[in-house]
Amino acid sequence: MFAIKDRSRRGPPKRTPWPKLNIVQVIKRYSGKRLSHIERRLAHGDWGTTSRLLVQTQTQVGCANTAYIERFNATLRARLPSLVRRTRNLARTVKRLEMGELFWSGVVYNFCTVHTTLEGTPTMAVGITKEVWSIRRLLTMRTPDIWDAELDHVLL
Repeated sequence: MFAIKDRSRRGPPKRTPWPKLNIVQVIKRYSGKRLSHIERRLAHGDWGTTSRLLVQTQTQVGCANTAYIERFNATLRARLPSLVRRTRNLARTVKRLEMGELFWSGVVYNFCTVHTTLEGTPTMAVGITKEVWSIRRLLTMRTPDIWDAELDHVLL
């Protein structure tokens, strides 16, 4: 979520948000136990890009909704022991968490997991694949050499 800039100064490095990042904050106001008002505001980015992304990704056009990301977060917590609050399985390093656990969980989630609301996988819904992939197919797929070079740079 943040790019780290300028490590020449003492202290923690200055954090700046990614340039193309758009964050919408959904604030739910309650009156007692009843939902009385929902406020949506842009925390970072611009409304033009955000509106275009909402039309592409949400079922209720033009309305920022947290249900999708909350569902994805719950799925990741269920699949990744190191993201659970109390665990004996620590990630130990950010690189291991990002490349080892988050990357592969995201790939399996998008290519191999059928979502009933989409009637297929997310990659089928956007037209990247035509069928549900098996994990065997995913692990034996040959990637372009340029991807291999990029991954070697990240992992080494």
